[in-house]
Amino acid sequence: MSAGVGCKHTNIMQAILGLFMLLCVVNNIALPMFEASDEAAHFAYADFWARERRLPHLRQEVPSHEAFQPPLYYMALAPIVGLFDRSNLAEISQLNPDWFDRELNADYVSVQQLHLHGPAEKFPYQGAVLAVRVARLFSSFLGAATVWLVFLIAQLALRGRTHAVTASYLAAALTAFNPKFIHISSIVSNDIAVTLAATLACWWMLRMVGRWQVTGGRGEAWQWFVLGGLIGMAGLCKIQAFALVVPAGVLWLFAVRQSAIRNTQSLIPYLMALIIGFALLSAWWFGLNWVRYGDLLAWNEVQTANAALLRPVPLSLGEMIGRVPQLFISFWGVLGIEKYFPLWVDQLLCVGLAVAVVGCIWRVSRDGIDLERARFILILITWQMTTLTLFLSWMRTHVGTENSRLLMPSVALPVILVAVGWLVLLPDRWRLIAAWLAGSGMLVLAISAPWLVIRPAFATPIALDPQQVAVFGDGANVTFGGQVQLLHSEFVQWRAQAGQLLKLRLFWGATQPIPKSYRVLLEAVDLHGELIARRRFIPFQGRFAMNRWQPHVYFQDDYDLPIDVTAMRGPATIQLALLTDDVPPRLLEIQPNVFKFELGQVKIVNDMIAVPPPQSPNVTVNANFGGLIGLRGYDLALEGSQASLRLYFAGLSDASTLTTPSIDKNYTLFVHVLDRDGKLLAQNDAQPLMGKFPTRLWEPNELVIEPRDVSLPTQAAKILIGWYDAANGQRLLANNPHGARWPADAVLIWER
Repeated sequence: MSAGVGCKHTNIMQAILGLFMLLCVVNNIALPMFEASDEAAHFAYADFWARERRLPHLRQEVPSHEAFQPPLYYMALAPIVGLFDRSNLAEISQLNPDWFDRELNADYVSVQQLHLHGPAEKFPYQGAVLAVRVARLFSSFLGAATVWLVFLIAQLALRGRTHAVTASYLAAALTAFNPKFIHISSIVSNDIAVTLAATLACWWMLRMVGRWQVTGGRGEAWQWFVLGGLIGMAGLCKIQAFALVVPAGVLWLFAVRQSAIRNTQSLIPYLMALIIGFALLSAWWFGLNWVRYGDLLAWNEVQTANAALLRPVPLSLGEMIGRVPQLFISFWGVLGIEKYFPLWVDQLLCVGLAVAVVGCIWRVSRDGIDLERARFILILITWQMTTLTLFLSWMRTHVGTENSRLLMPSVALPVILVAVGWLVLLPDRWRLIAAWLAGSGMLVLAISAPWLVIRPAFATPIALDPQQVAVFGDGANVTFGGQVQLLHSEFVQWRAQAGQLLKLRLFWGATQPIPKSYRVLLEAVDLHGELIARRRFIPFQGRFAMNRWQPHVYFQDDYDLPIDVTAMRGPATIQLALLTDDVPPRLLEIQPNVFKFELGQVKIVNDMIAVPPPQSPNVTVNANFGGLIGLRGYDLALEGSQASLRLYFAGLSDASTLTTPSIDKNYTLFVHVLDRDGKLLAQNDAQPLMGKFPTRLWEPNELVIEPRDVSLPTQAAKILIGWYDAANGQRLLANNPHGARWPADAVLIWER
């Protein structure tokens, strides 16, 4: 290779690694403290090493539930962590009680923050926050080394192929710009340490095979010694990496088959060198475990630390197959605890993965298998299958493990196969362009991840400016417990399908500091008083608990309330209350003995329940009120000084959408009793069904039967009905079927 070409290739890798480190720094800053899986526990273990400079005794002291992990990552991190004042570690690592409320957060999404976050985390970083940020940066350097090793492994595995160089750079880019790989390289966790160590061991094994093919030999004892040391080092990062002995065993079998070797006895020195290298790195840890716990791996302590994750019943084969999509998605996504990419991203990447699989199958079917070259891939496949077997065994028995971060130690093979699978489907002249496009596409995804996934998950609301607050005036003039003021509320939609979500919006804030994280309680009650929806929330989609609110700062807060699938068609009243986290919880008072506030009414639609046949009035009267409301007739019962009416109305206008109803206002129905001179004697003015079924919820041709009682003095001569806008007193025009207008826009119901 010429110096110019070599320089060009070096520059490409420098660019990939430079961009990778930059992306790691961005992710480091974007992700709040300890919001990655078990990060607080990993850092606590490193902090213990920085303070004590020794292994904890797992039966006497447990600095965190990750203390059962092999110590190498934490030992390496301890000198760095020890440079910083960490006296405020307890302050920044406080758990969020809301996150552990299973009724509130059963999906691990309704509350976004595992930890409480305060001013101490703001820039410029100091104390324990700075220590965590720098510790994360240490992980990033381990990730960069892994990317470089993936590139070297790809070169060894693909050496001699026409697309080897292009595929090697693409494999490195697919690793470096994988948002999940960036994530585990931007947090405090031994996942990236074991990934680096295992990848280094795999590279060394492939390097040994490559040298054998060149020399025709069987390797040298020092190479086996180094390999043993690398396996021991990987195992001291995470227990499963000791399984690297499996691909090492395959490598030993390759050596047996070398032409210069005809018996296994001559390989015993090499096997001994492997064992000695392994023992020099890891025997001390095995020995200490044996002395302390009577177990080389301290396995009982491992199981005890993970007892809370143990499944009551192990997963069946079908259940494990059902989790395969989650494993695919988590190979590039799930950036933290249940932090997902939009569905279209997963779909696009799954299509890309399927194309790569087709390419690999087509390549093998076309060219067959070169047994000499297959040794490189077989080493990687052996490690991949070993890692997968251990992972599936762990996933089968432990909850919360459906995450491909546990497969990252074998990351080299998947990215190499994907790179090859894509490139072999294209003519030679298009491969370089395709590699650039694929790498650039992953880079764009990696750049967008902090803004597409991480920051939205932890964003706080934008405060309303004073002009916006002034628009609402005194708003609903509702204050809960003298602490939380509701300015205004609105429904994003005026009707909702049973079994689906009702979207509503609140505008509110604190009137004074709030000491606790109150729960938002939203309920829907149907016309008969039956509860058809009830859910508790933390404000701002689980991201802004009320004890973080500042006095006199107001914001918009959106909610999705799930409606019961069995809810009957008709109006529903939406109620708002605030619950404390006491045991038992209590409601904050609005007024003496008033705890719930009615936000308004919505229409529930249920297409699964048949609408009963319409009832018919005893007296038929056709009247039209403003082209919006139709009167179909009425029933009238006179009992002494009381008149009881049943009025049959129907909506007329069909100009409606999901967000805009056909009737634009909630009109008031009046029932007036007059004497012969037109003097008003009695009246009953109210919105339909005592305000529970306002006209804004009426749909075209929907029959609404309104019962209405009115007193009937002895001098009463007429009963008239009509509709008006309570805001201005303007009556709706009342016309008969022939278009003639009723006097005073009031329909005569009864006359003496």
